[in-house]
Amino acid sequence: MLIRDLPTEQREQFRAWVERAGQPWEVIQGLTMYEAHDWMQTCVEDSSARLERMLHRLAVQEELFALADPVNERYPDLPMEKVEYFLHGKQRARFQELMRELAEISKVQLITRDRQPWHGAAEEAICCGLEQGGGCTVEDVVDAVLARDPAYPGEQVRRYVEYILETAAGMR
Repeated sequence: MLIRDLPTEQREQFRAWVERAGQPWEVIQGLTMYEAHDWMQTCVEDSSARLERMLHRLAVQEELFALADPVNERYPDLPMEKVEYFLHGKQRARFQELMRELAEISKVQLITRDRQPWHGAAEEAICCGLEQGGGCTVEDVVDAVLARDPAYPGEQVRRYVEYILETAAGMR
């Protein structure tokens, strides 16, 4: 029996629980109870893995900032990538290692299967926005991609950009 076919009271209780959990009711209502259980189990595992990645990233950043603090006290406007020039020996080696690790953590797993031209356009627009230093919002990237070719699927572009930015921010 599908969840949407449950008696009204049970269905509404289940819907309230699903919405509190932040899951899409539109998807869940088309599942059986067993499938919904598997779906929620996967979401919990995804959340745990996301939390683990976020905590690891924060630990790397904390250690990196601890190494950079003495240099930043003397030169407060010094960009992070130039801090290593003022470090020596083991501190410099560790700083370089942490910068590489942070760069690796920050890499986003991009679409490789069934890749469409708009995937590349979205990734390029994000990189351009980040390189310009003014930040990068979902709306800015979607506007840039659709300005390139209005035939691109706007909603799919938006979801892909949100995914990339959330993943890069450690939220996924």
